[in-house]
Amino acid sequence: MNEENVSDERITDPISTLQQSITQLKQEVELIKKDIEDLRVEELLNKVNSSMNKTDNQITELKKDLDQHNERIQNLRSIDEPDLIAPKNNQSEYRQIQTILHSLHRTNPSEKNHHEWKPSHIQPVKQNYIPPSNSIKLF
Repeated sequence: MNEENVSDERITDPISTLQQSITQLKQEVELIKKDIEDLRVEELLNKVNSSMNKTDNQITELKKDLDQHNERIQNLRSIDEPDLIAPKNNQSEYRQIQTILHSLHRTNPSEKNHHEWKPSHIQPVKQNYIPPSNSIKLF
């Protein structure tokens, strides 16, 4: 039996060592898997963080652009506000000028003759005046 024990010990010792090595290797593999997972998660987190920073920068730029556009719109509105306050008159320019001239004549009736327009090419009609005729001459 002694021989059998020695033979069993010879077999069990290496098997036990192998089992310990396998167990240790399994533990190391699990640690490596965990490290790789952590690295992937960390890499993913870095990518997400980078993407968020880019998005934040883009949003900041968009806000600046929006503020500039709003300022331009306000400037345009302030320019157009007088038109909104005083609605445009639908009269033609000719009619507006006539109205202005008419109001001038009403306010200064004594100066009416001074502002009266007389065309220079039209002469007053004289009595007994017969205009020359270019057609047939009668003698």
